[in-house]
Amino acid sequence: MAGSSPSPRPDRRVHRTRRALGQALVELTLHKGYEAVSIRDLTERADVGYATFFRHYPDKDALLQSLLEETLAELLGLVLPVAHDPAHAATRLFEHVQSRPDLYRVLLSLPPS
Repeated sequence: MAGSSPSPRPDRRVHRTRRALGQALVELTLHKGYEAVSIRDLTERADVGYATFFRHYPDKDALLQSLLEETLAELLGLVLPVAHDPAHAATRLFEHVQSRPDLYRVLLSLPPS
């Protein structure tokens, strides 16, 4: 569309903070279990301020939901372009799982909501 500007890229600090919180959630969930992880645990592990967490997410469930959505978007981006070739699509899927085993262990261990 003429005259419209492209969507602004997310601030690098925002991306870094969200990535750190997501990684902290994965690590702590593997260590303590999801229910035992507190927001204070997350912010300490991610080395971000407690109030900063709430600038990004209302609660840890929202952080988990964001992690799920990002993972699904990554998977779709990998698999859809080669969906016409099921073997290639499956290979990409399994390579993604293999590259992030802790993430998938956490995601697959959570009870359905």
